[in-house]
Amino acid sequence: MGIFPTEDSAALFVTPLLGGDAGTEQTIWKLRGLLDDAWKDSFVNRTAIDIVRNAGVLPYDSWGQVRAIYNWILTNFYFVNDPVTKEAVRPTTELLKLMAGDCDDINANMIPALLGTIGYETRFVTVAADANHPDLFSHIYVEVNLNGAWYPLDAAHPGAQFGVAPRFFFRREWWSTIDGSHAEYPEDSDGQMAGYVPAGVRGLNGVTSELSTVLLDASGALKSVGGQTVQQVLGPAIGPGGSAQMTPPAAQPFLSSGIGELLVVGAILGGLWLLTKD
Repeated sequence: MGIFPTEDSAALFVTPLLGGDAGTEQTIWKLRGLLDDAWKDSFVNRTAIDIVRNAGVLPYDSWGQVRAIYNWILTNFYFVNDPVTKEAVRPTTELLKLMAGDCDDINANMIPALLGTIGYETRFVTVAADANHPDLFSHIYVEVNLNGAWYPLDAAHPGAQFGVAPRFFFRREWWSTIDGSHAEYPEDSDGQMAGYVPAGVRGLNGVTSELSTVLLDASGALKSVGGQTVQQVLGPAIGPGGSAQMTPPAAQPFLSSGIGELLVVGAILGGLWLLTKD
């Protein structure tokens, strides 16, 4: 039986929960709705911003921000099981008051809610790890997309560590946090998911202009103005295709601001003027 919150979070209503994968999908649809609500909630957004700022993470330090959110949840949330014979899910704002929950609440709500509200895309991963029921999903965690690759985040089991996914399971499946897409988890995916397209950046944040893209493609002489320092991520990560090291990739050449783009354009136009003058 599934227990889901009403809009005011003051009372609960109960709905029949289907068995097997159908019940898992039913719960995940509810979690998607709760995440969508969280990403529109200013309190959730302020909470995430306060966490990364209070942790001393520098702006543009993606790895540091993700680690800060994970560490805050791991340190502050108390793991407690659902009611007997019930599957309970709660709004993110309610969880921020309770500061407690099970893997659905911690991994599939708090982590993607706080990361999503500051621009990080995540996806659910369900695993069947119970030897008595090897076909039934018994645990859920998330993966975060950083620089086009997916990294596991599981803060709801004994000895949880940043970047380490469950090592032992009978089957595994990924589920989008933004739409209904899902599939069996391929073991040879090397950080990618067949049939899954990341949502990408919305709005203007982090979008490179078409002009700078053309200039970067056309000229090997352009140099990086400097990259942002990121916190080194230590320890192994058990991700798609097996073990991987969660190490931030090297900075790629980029134009750091609109001023930089204008300077490059001005230099090119000046060179063309000199050529025509001669």
